Amino acid sequence: MSLELSPLQLKHLMFSRIRVEPALPMEQAEEYWAPTFDFQDVTIKVDISSGTSQPEAEIATEFMITVRLAILNEEGEGKPAPYLVDMEASAWFELAPTFTTDERELLVRINGSSLIIGSMRDMIQQLTARFAFGPMLLPTLRILPEKTDSKS
Repeated sequence: MSLELSPLQLKHLMFSRIRVEPALPMEQAEEYWAPTFDFQDVTIKVDISSGTSQPEAEIATEFMITVRLAILNEEGEGKPAPYLVDMEASAWFELAPTFTTDERELLVRINGSSLIIGSMRDMIQQLTARFAFGPMLLPTLRILPEKTDSKS
């Protein structure tokens, strides 16, 4: 196996919001023990925005991606998770100009968001490690491009 640098490089990541707190009474700790919790039917909301500092450039190489991830346990939106989570993080990415595709921003948006969510996953696990319901590890999420309606 060999190793090489990815054409997409994470340059800086910063959190602008971190809210993680137990969502249920401590008496339910056994039922909602986070290390074995099944996320099936939990509503996880993810909002992703993107942009570039080079809107006039023929080939943009710098992109900012912002991800807000929330598990709000709102009534009627699936089963509750052990913790309420509301996080937002932004990251600067650089995409090599030699990487050619008509969908550069989409590629950065999907792969960059995955990297940001991985950082969020780690932060949540670290923050919940000493809470009553135990450390919670978010499930692996798959980010798909938005579907476009082909009807005119």
